Amino acid sequence: MMNIGNTTINLFSDGIMKIDGGILFGAIPKTEWEHYMKADRRNRVQVSVNTLLIRTPNGNLLIGAGVGSKRRQEMQVDFGFNRSRLPGALRDVGLNARNVDIVAYSNAKFDHIGGGTKHDRDSVPVPTFRNATYMMRKDALEAAKAPNYRYRHAFFEGDFGPLEEREMVKFVEDGDAIVPGVTVKAMDGALKGSQVFYIQYGSERIVYVGDVIPTRYHLELDHIQADAEFPNRLIEQKRYLIQQAVEEGWLMVFGKDLTCPAAYLHVLDGELKAKPGRI
Repeated sequence: MMNIGNTTINLFSDGIMKIDGGILFGAIPKTEWEHYMKADRRNRVQVSVNTLLIRTPNGNLLIGAGVGSKRRQEMQVDFGFNRSRLPGALRDVGLNARNVDIVAYSNAKFDHIGGGTKHDRDSVPVPTFRNATYMMRKDALEAAKAPNYRYRHAFFEGDFGPLEEREMVKFVEDGDAIVPGVTVKAMDGALKGSQVFYIQYGSERIVYVGDVIPTRYHLELDHIQADAEFPNRLIEQKRYLIQQAVEEGWLMVFGKDLTCPAAYLHVLDGELKAKPGRI
């Protein structure tokens, strides 16, 4: 937890997923990436589903809603995801779903927005955070509603449909402020409609990079996910974020890093280093 004046920031994990190492590292051979992350017998590596809670005088903002629990059996079989931890994490800081005012999405894939809806007693998807406004880029929602063939398994109508029906979605554009101190920047190399979040209060600077740089092992520019939609664009966006973090001292929060979810970057003897940071 980080306290900055009248603002509190918490870094949560919705749980641990197992995803294919080849998808996570793309063209990088297993003989290289397995030095960083060990794979199971199905070639899956463990990652975390990292979210941020920002409590401000202007409301409680949740960046990312995690996987959720609607497709529990499928998530357990395919991804080794046993349960959603986000509800418990909120309770641990004295909040519940009704206390969340804004939910902001970096993209519309199921592991980022699945927890934004839940099943009611009749197994019908309904909003989890019923008092919240859900914020995302219009391109992200359009990509989810009409995915191309490559991404047909990445989006689920039950994750966003109930929000649209109730007119709970608000679109944000590049440079918009979510709340004072938190702004978005469009970076869609990993996926159409993606964005990162800049959080600045006083001297503290934090950037949540989501799937643009999912782990610290993706600080290498050529470590690009196999499912990146625009890989060459992603490389340039990573280069920009890394340079900015080094020169300006931003704490970088990775979307999927299990053991080092946040780090400060610096260059030592010409080599980029990540020093773990705490939130």
